[in-house]
Amino acid sequence: MSDPKSEFMLKIMPWLSQLLDVARHDLRYHMARGELQEGDLTEEEVVGETLITAFNGRSRKPQNVSWRLWLFRLEDRVMHRLIGREEKNRSRWAFSMDEPIPDLEAPLGDDVFWDWYQPDEKDRWEDVLCGYEPLPEELIAKAEKAAVDLEPPDRRAWLLHGKFNFTVPEVAQILQKPPSAVAKMILHTGEKLKGLVREKEKKD
Repeated sequence: MSDPKSEFMLKIMPWLSQLLDVARHDLRYHMARGELQEGDLTEEEVVGETLITAFNGRSRKPQNVSWRLWLFRLEDRVMHRLIGREEKNRSRWAFSMDEPIPDLEAPLGDDVFWDWYQPDEKDRWEDVLCGYEPLPEELIAKAEKAAVDLEPPDRRAWLLHGKFNFTVPEVAQILQKPPSAVAKMILHTGEKLKGLVREKEKKD
């Protein structure tokens, strides 16, 4: 008889280091924006919550969605849920230190993360990104610092596509947006970051 946990670990192990890497990038970004404080969350906590969610809901993973894509989609949802929990807890403690410790949020419901976007054949994201070249690896770190002023969806689309090599349709499924909109987000964000990096290099 097969062991469900062993089977699950075999499925997720190839992507574990990438999940931790993305979580690490996300935490730095949200701390720089003031949405998290030092010590609120660790990448291990984010990925741990993601894997618990994935294991509990594995029987409902869409057959036509890869494990890599599915896990990154869940991690995105879990990250936002945990940030919301931390912000709520801080506001409660700031309101009154005499109040009882707030309860943790309920786990992400099954109905929350199965509403996958199905790309429309009319979306021509290839046309939007025609001729666009991502930032080279040596500039990614500088661009990440400049990305603190970007809105979360724009920054995440750029990160997933430019650093972690997700395709535009895959990023669209993770963010639940049309591929054409995601392609424009990547294009505009990439160009904006290139300008910010050039300005920084001139100053340095």
